[in-house]
Amino acid sequence: MRRSSVVKKVIRKASKPREREITKNVVSRLDKNRKTSLRSHAKITIKGKNSTIKKEPVKEPEPTFMRDPKMYQKIMELPVYEPSNEEFREPFVLIKKLYDLGYHKYGCVKLKTPKTWNPQFSYNRGEKKLNTRKQILRDLIKGKAFEQNIESYTAQEFKEMADDFQKNYKRNASFKFSNNSRANEYEYWALVEDPQLSKKKVSVEYAADLPTRRYGTAFPTNYKSKMTDELDYSNEKTHPFNLNNINHAKDSLFQIIQTKSENISGITSPWIYFGMLFASFCWHVEDLYMYSINYMHQGAPKTWYCIPPDQKEAFDYIIREKYNDLFSRKPGIMHNIVLTMNPLDLVENNIPVYRTEQCPGEFIITFPKSYHAGFSHGFNISEAVNIASFDWMPFAQMAVEDYIKEGNYKNGSFPYEWLLMENVKMHSDLDLTHDAKVQLAKIYEDVRIRELEHREIILNSHAKVTIRAFNDHLTRHDAITCMACKNYPYLSYISCIACNRKVCTHHVAPCKCVNATVLLYQRFTDEELNKFSQNLKQYLPKTTPKKRGQK
Repeated sequence: MRRSSVVKKVIRKASKPREREITKNVVSRLDKNRKTSLRSHAKITIKGKNSTIKKEPVKEPEPTFMRDPKMYQKIMELPVYEPSNEEFREPFVLIKKLYDLGYHKYGCVKLKTPKTWNPQFSYNRGEKKLNTRKQILRDLIKGKAFEQNIESYTAQEFKEMADDFQKNYKRNASFKFSNNSRANEYEYWALVEDPQLSKKKVSVEYAADLPTRRYGTAFPTNYKSKMTDELDYSNEKTHPFNLNNINHAKDSLFQIIQTKSENISGITSPWIYFGMLFASFCWHVEDLYMYSINYMHQGAPKTWYCIPPDQKEAFDYIIREKYNDLFSRKPGIMHNIVLTMNPLDLVENNIPVYRTEQCPGEFIITFPKSYHAGFSHGFNISEAVNIASFDWMPFAQMAVEDYIKEGNYKNGSFPYEWLLMENVKMHSDLDLTHDAKVQLAKIYEDVRIRELEHREIILNSHAKVTIRAFNDHLTRHDAITCMACKNYPYLSYISCIACNRKVCTHHVAPCKCVNATVLLYQRFTDEELNKFSQNLKQYLPKTTPKKRGQK
C-alpha cells in the first residue's frame, strides 16, 4: 500500500477535526524522523533493476567537552637553566647551586645541556623483550592497577606498535591550538576525565621502570663501578652526567656503593623507559623524597607537570577530597603511582602548577618532596635515576615521619641512617667538597643526639632492660623491619623477650606484655657514636660531644 493511502486512512479514522489535525502533524513528524534516520546511518546502497543510489553518511556532532581549552593557559611554564661547560662537569655542585638560587621552589627544573654534550645513543639490547604496562586512560582517575604484559615486545617492535597507534589515532577535539603539544595535552586530559569520551576506552602501553642492568642502557657503557675509578667529563662513557656514573660523582652520598650486590635498582642505578603517545606517569613524589634526574635520549617530547614542595600537603588534601570514596577503600593508593588528576584541579585550588616539554638531550631534575606527573607525545626513550645529596638528608627524615603519620602504608627503600653512617665511616676516602663535609658533620650530630635521647627514654621507661649488640655490625640495613611502623631500625631497636615483637626506638614499648624484660639492640655503642663525632669535629665549631643524659 502506498504511503499516501496509509496517511489518508489514519487521518480519516480521527473522529473530530481537532483530532484529525493533531494526527496529521504526528504523521508528518514521523515521516521526517524516518528520513533523518536514514541519513544518519552509515553508507547505504539501494539496489534496483537499473540503478544504485549511494547516500554518504552525515558527520556525527562533536562531543561537548567539559573544559575550555583556554583554561590550560593558567598552567605556568617551568624555568629552564642552561649550565656552562664548567658547571656541567660536577652534577652535585650544580644541583646545590640550583637549590640555593631558589629553583627548588618550582618543584622541578629543566636543564638545556651545553652544545658539547652529545652522548652517542648506545642501546644494544635490541633482542631483549620488554615488560610493558597497559594503561587504559579513563581508568587513570580510578586508581586501577595496570595490567602487566611480560616480555611483549623488543624495542623495535614497541616502536612500530607506538608509531602505528599514533599514525591511526584521530583526535576527538577540533579546537585550534598554538602547537601540537597543547593539542595533545587537551586530548589527553579529555580521554582521561571527560564523561563524553569514557566509552572510547583508549589504551596505550608503557615500558617503564626497566632496570638498565637487565634491559640495557642507552648511554655509552663504561660506567664507574668503584670509588677508585676516575670520572672524566671529556669522555662520554665516564662523564658524571652519564646517569650510570652520576651516583659516583663528587658529593654524592651513594659513592659508598662499591659492588653490584649493594646496588639499589632504580635508585643507585638507572631505569630505562620506552614511551608512546599518551603513555603516562601519574602524580607521585620520589621514594624518601629523594631528588630524581631524567634524561631523554630520543623521540617525541614528554610533558611534565610539577608543584612546589611546600604544596605537598595541600595536594594530598585536594586529591583525597576529589577521590574520597577511593581513598576510604585504598588509603595508601598514592604510593602505587596509578592515580592521576587534572592539573587544573590544582590551579583552581590556588596551587601553582608548572609545565614543560622535555625534548631529546634535555634533563629534568625533580627536587625533594615535589609531586610530578606527565605523559608522552609519541615514541621516546628516556632514563632516570635517584640521587642523594647532603641537602636531601633532612627530607629523608621528614619522609619517614610522614610515612608513619599517613598510616604506615609505605616504608623507604632503605634507612637513611645506613647511608649516613656509611658516609661518616668512609668520609676521608670519599670525593667530598669541604662544604659537603660540613653538612655531613652537622647532619650526623643531629642524628647522634636524637639516637642517644631515644635510648635514654627506653632505659628510663622499663624496669628491666638488657642492652645487646647486633649479631653483626654488617647486618644488612633492611634485615629488620619495625612491626609497628614498617620502618627499618638501623641504629637500634627494642624487642620483648616474652613475645619477640620488634619495634624501632621511635616507640617506647614493643608490646603490652606485663613485667617482661625489654632487649635494646644497638648496632653501635654510645662510645662508638661519640667517637664518630670526634672524627668529624674538625668540620664543626669546637664543642664537646653530648653524652647520654647530658642536657
